[in-house]
Amino acid sequence: MKTDARICQTQGYFYSYMANKKYDMSSFSDAFMCSDFCKRHFDTIYSPYQTKFPQAIYELCMPEIERFLVKKASVSEKDRCFSEYVGYIYRKLYQETSISSDELAKMIPYDEIVNYFVNDSDWFEADHKGMEGIFTELMEKHGLERKRYDADIMPPMN
Repeated sequence: MKTDARICQTQGYFYSYMANKKYDMSSFSDAFMCSDFCKRHFDTIYSPYQTKFPQAIYELCMPEIERFLVKKASVSEKDRCFSEYVGYIYRKLYQETSISSDELAKMIPYDEIVNYFVNDSDWFEADHKGMEGIFTELMEKHGLERKRYDADIMPPMN
């Protein structure tokens, strides 16, 4: 579904935006995923903020999460390269499992997901997993079941 991918991209872009602003991504991710803003606007079927630019999300959620954030002198290489993918994966996990963002953040820490990408960064190797492979491996490792958040509003397939 194109809309689902766009929502995942929005969250990914926001993670990348925050990495470029030199925030510690582990503390940012926990603060964002556990925020009321995320619960109201991302853990839902529809919110206009799901497809907004990162700057707009930043302005709207910073009053709530800013006190939990840590600024760094520079962005780590892994955060610069992979924070966008981590944000994307978190949103996709929510979409496919209906587990709330705050529960996902407790269950699967930011550093665990980013390390999957760091360890899979040689895209030319035969055992490269890519985004879909990492998503599947996380689902299996944590025993997560697919339960689409919109399953009860989708018409049955004939």
